[in-house]
Amino acid sequence: MKEFHFPQKLVNLVSISVMEILIRVQIGNLVTDPTTVNLKLKQGDSLSPILFNVGLEKVIREMKISPNEGIRLQDTSIGLLAYADDIVLMEESQDKLKYLFSKLYKAASKVGLCVNEGKTEYMFLSRRRIPFCQSIKIDQYEFKRVEQFIYLSSILSEKNNVAIEVAARIQAGNKCYYGLTKCMDRKHGHSEKWTSIDSWSLKEKCCGKYMARSKMK
Repeated sequence: MKEFHFPQKLVNLVSISVMEILIRVQIGNLVTDPTTVNLKLKQGDSLSPILFNVGLEKVIREMKISPNEGIRLQDTSIGLLAYADDIVLMEESQDKLKYLFSKLYKAASKVGLCVNEGKTEYMFLSRRRIPFCQSIKIDQYEFKRVEQFIYLSSILSEKNNVAIEVAARIQAGNKCYYGLTKCMDRKHGHSEKWTSIDSWSLKEKCCGKYMARSKMK
């Protein structure tokens, strides 16, 4: 927080909240001796996500990703996407990806963050069908290869199959609709008319065709 020039008052308040916390318990007229709390921030504490974002910002800046690192997108390059603790590294070759991960690992280690190997996966995207290894080993970690994964509630696939994401959203919509069927039933005293229509544009081969669903009561 000091490196980002937060007001000293806020730094002191956070320090008081997470360091050298002593508690005493009162039972009737009796009060226990002071006890040190070592939990620091509890899960669900409002300070937790704020401090994590500050720490992650330091990690990303410490990586010093150059404009030439990452995949090309028009006139710029994107090597890292981060939303809270969901981080995506993108490179045009396996060696470059390993180098970028090493930079992330070293920078994260300085602030006490580590990589969750069990929840980390890698995916290879190419227009050509190139045989690729089923796992990638970087330093002491080994990550398995997947054909698709979910990032920020969206399904991404190595074949860029948008139909999978469309089908998942339709299924989620159906679950929501049928879950609210009783609320929309006339028997519950609703005199209003409910209308729900979804329209999806599919791939080029299905261009011009739409799926529409409607329900009126």
